[in-house]
Amino acid sequence: MNKQTAKLYLSFTAAFLVMHYTGKALMNLPYIFNAAIVSVAVLVTVLLLNKLVYGKGIKTSFNDIGLRKTNLPGLVPGIFISAALLCAYPLLGVFLNIDITLADGWQLNIIGLMFTAGVAEEILFRGYLFGGLRRNMNFRKAAFISTICFALAHLVMFTYMDWPVALLSTLLAVATCIPLAFLFEKGNNTVWSPAIVHTAIRTVGLVVTTDEKHFMQFSMLWITACMILPYTVLILYKEFRTIWTKRS
Repeated sequence: MNKQTAKLYLSFTAAFLVMHYTGKALMNLPYIFNAAIVSVAVLVTVLLLNKLVYGKGIKTSFNDIGLRKTNLPGLVPGIFISAALLCAYPLLGVFLNIDITLADGWQLNIIGLMFTAGVAEEILFRGYLFGGLRRNMNFRKAAFISTICFALAHLVMFTYMDWPVALLSTLLAVATCIPLAFLFEKGNNTVWSPAIVHTAIRTVGLVVTTDEKHFMQFSMLWITACMILPYTVLILYKEFRTIWTKRS
């Protein structure tokens, strides 16, 4: 491991801990406020780390972490995947013979999800970690390493979730890391396309829900769908099918 890679891992760990403990410290706030503060904390932390560790200015840092303009073709795959995911909800309702409803306060919750899953996590995991790795290695290696880090970060869910859901959520993190990394590159190294998909994945419970009796089964099937559908859509793209063989 070279010095630059070691710096990246350490600074990523520091930023992740800021995100995790900020969210935990503010857990009694309404979700929308918690999400907004966490996303700001992550952004400020990443910008400070880029300045202190790499000596980068704000404009360069914004570009590096994927907060810049993209084009419509770069967003289309993420939009298609998100649409496919959301269409799975009524199908799961029919399959399980249950009523699928919108959660209380879903309008604010989806904004909160855009802040956390969409902005904070994608800045950290795709823009900062994967993007930083990708500048020095091929897609396959950068995606593999970021997948391990993404999975390890999700192990904290075992401390507050039922273990079957926590286990499936960790597996989901592993399964979706490669599609999200591809969407980051496809969108001209920006977070917007993976942010759309990541937000859609996290809608279960906070935006779309069912009765308590069936919620666990519903959640587990939703997680399974989220593991499969991104690949089902992206396999249609030649770039996704051939990206594993690219060396640069």
